[in-house]
Amino acid sequence: MAVLFFHQLALTDHLLGRGDPFTYFMPLWHARDEAFRAGSLPLWLPNLFMGVPLLANSQTGVFYPPNWLSPLANAAVSLKFSLIAHAIFAASGAYSLARHTLKTSRLAALIAAACFTFSGMMGAQSEHINQFQGLAWLPWLFLLLHTAANAHTLIRALFMALLLGAALALQFFTGHTQTVWISIFGLALYALCLRRWSGIVVLAVAGMTMLPLVLPQLIPTLELSRLSLRSQGLSVNEALSFSLSPFAFGRGLLPNYETNAPVFPEYVAYLGVIGLGLAVIGALTRITGRWRWLIIAAFGLLLALGAYNPLYWLLANIPPFSLFRVPARWLALFVLAASMLAALGFDSLPAARRWKIIPAALALIGVMASSALASRAPDGDIPTASIHTVIAWLLALALFLVLALSAKRWRYARFILAAALLIELFIASLVLPYNQLVTPDTAADSRLTVYQLNVLQAGEIAPGRVLSISELEWDPYDLHAITARYQAAGFSEIALHTALTAVKLQETLSHNLPAFWGISSVDGYDGGVLPTAWYSQWTASFTPDGQGVQDGRLREVLAVDPACNGACVPPLNLLNMMGVRYLILDKTHDLFIEDVAYDTGLPQTGAATYANPQQFEATEIRVLTRCLAETVCAAPILSADSHLLDRLSSPTAEQPARFAFTAPHIPAEITVEAPENTVITAVTLVDTRTGDFQQLAPTPFTRILSSDIKLYINDQAARAWLVNSQDGQPIEGEINFTTYTPDHVQLSVNTPEAATLILADAYYPGWTAAINGEPVEIVRENTLFRAVPVPAGESQIVFTYAPNWLPAVFIIGMIAWLGLAVALLGLWGYHSLHPRKPA
Repeated sequence: MAVLFFHQLALTDHLLGRGDPFTYFMPLWHARDEAFRAGSLPLWLPNLFMGVPLLANSQTGVFYPPNWLSPLANAAVSLKFSLIAHAIFAASGAYSLARHTLKTSRLAALIAAACFTFSGMMGAQSEHINQFQGLAWLPWLFLLLHTAANAHTLIRALFMALLLGAALALQFFTGHTQTVWISIFGLALYALCLRRWSGIVVLAVAGMTMLPLVLPQLIPTLELSRLSLRSQGLSVNEALSFSLSPFAFGRGLLPNYETNAPVFPEYVAYLGVIGLGLAVIGALTRITGRWRWLIIAAFGLLLALGAYNPLYWLLANIPPFSLFRVPARWLALFVLAASMLAALGFDSLPAARRWKIIPAALALIGVMASSALASRAPDGDIPTASIHTVIAWLLALALFLVLALSAKRWRYARFILAAALLIELFIASLVLPYNQLVTPDTAADSRLTVYQLNVLQAGEIAPGRVLSISELEWDPYDLHAITARYQAAGFSEIALHTALTAVKLQETLSHNLPAFWGISSVDGYDGGVLPTAWYSQWTASFTPDGQGVQDGRLREVLAVDPACNGACVPPLNLLNMMGVRYLILDKTHDLFIEDVAYDTGLPQTGAATYANPQQFEATEIRVLTRCLAETVCAAPILSADSHLLDRLSSPTAEQPARFAFTAPHIPAEITVEAPENTVITAVTLVDTRTGDFQQLAPTPFTRILSSDIKLYINDQAARAWLVNSQDGQPIEGEINFTTYTPDHVQLSVNTPEAATLILADAYYPGWTAAINGEPVEIVRENTLFRAVPVPAGESQIVFTYAPNWLPAVFIIGMIAWLGLAVALLGLWGYHSLHPRKPA
């Protein structure tokens, strides 16, 4: 079944090319896998946020054993096969859970497996690979708890409790701690529903077993959490964000068939119309065990309401509820419980009376009717159901009614009903993320920007960083070629849109994509424990609102303020401090006036100098200005190669100021002095004889690529610099990098006097430094960066990332896993030698 539902991933070379799989997980998996291939631990990632711990970010799944196979392929391919493998694992777990805890028939257990694994909730979370991996463990955890709590011998109970602890540890290693918390809460509910202490004891033993097993991940993650922007937990409003509105029930609990009107993924939790109907029937049966799943389903649904549940307003102030956003994710418990109830309902059909089936139909009609309220959801992300979707619901309802009512008299009715459920879930899955794919070249081929940067940085030991600013409101140069290729291959419009967005994200090196290409960036993206509070404080010095960034994405934040004309480029001194050698801007705000182009990306005030590296011969210089106070700007003063130029015309709101050479000339340097309250927007050289022109950039910038985007080099940027230890003034000296790897930086310094060396890399505990072989303390300078004092003369400086917790937690973790293996083997051997005798 998994191959059928994931057929596009399993049977084609298509890849996940949108959202988090593409811009978040693929780059991080690539960086992790590169370290694995090199035979080292992925401790540090220098490519994002000016340097971040990689292992400490649990979402990378460094210690999750299935991820150790990822280096056998590229990250994009590994992601898709991980999804398929975990779908099979989840289906096997749900099947086993129904068979062993509810004693259902095989076909009913298959219904449970399909309702859980191919539910809207699992499908929507396929864009969060670590969450999908974690959720795949959910039915297995309940199965282990049930088996341990109902064991007939203490040895078997202890054996299963230890296995449960190991399973919880492996779920923790997937990297989605919110899923672990939801799982533990659900397990505690189930244990209480057993109405005996054995369940609670088993869960306690499993928890104590889990703790030492996860130490290699837990300790570095706690360290990062302490330094995170979210170290104090979330505010109540943040913890309540993405709550499931009651107005969204109809759209979230029923399938959607429209690719152009998707429901927000966090609110999707359908089992199909038929699956939900079977769950209602199962809830009305008198089979032992249904109350446990009814309670878990009710808690899952109530907690998913979040802000719409008065109790959650209190819980949102208490850890661990206060540590996580998206209360809607509690729907995972609802979906698992409803899947178990659906299995019970399916088995009860031959004996079910009409008073059980008719209420189920009425409940389905009520949920369908509630979908009309979707437009009233406060967040506005819930589209109303289309006529095609409503017709599909009604057809499924009719089939459910006819076949459920016929099951008592016609033996094949249940088989047809099971097939109808699978068909319903399959059709609904076609609009889910794992079936909205792109071609491999779209997801993993480099664009012009990456190619150009790779050429420029070839041979550099410590390449300069990139800062990208763009709203992506432009069309790629190969738009028509991509469109034709996708249409010819039969891709949907939504897949084409996904592909075009992926191309633009690649071109602008957005989110975490720099890490995929081995390019260092100031920016990054993370919605968990990153970025650090120091990074956010630093970015507050140049973001338009002065608040800094909460989850990265400077590309977007610096592009949205209208006052910046599409790009709020940080001041030059801050760019230099961050080591920004390459600046990426788009062209959406550039202007064409009378067939002459003007690059408006780098406006200047005061006096600015423009170089002419292309040696363009011009007859005129045209200068665009913008007034800050007056309606009409005063004319700037302009000189070329130290000679004043005659002004042909003054600037207006629509026209540039024009300056003429006495004869065609190739200026080397142009100086423009802006009057008070005037901004120099753009300077362009024009040859009126031919109509040719050359756009100029203010020094120290040089535009080296003009494609879909503009790529500039900043000639002043450096990855390290020297300052006076007393007054912080720059000191002339020589700095040369000899080694630069993720966790080892070595450079030689020659300074005329004692100074402070500032490395333009993020400060973080665990980094050590040595100067000429002697240890020296690293201090945090300018909010974010690493700094060490250096003596006058020549010095060799080595920075090494070697956290002090590293040896201890690994030794403890290895001992814990080995001890667990020995204990499990011992218990298994004892049980084999002393089997329980039948009564």
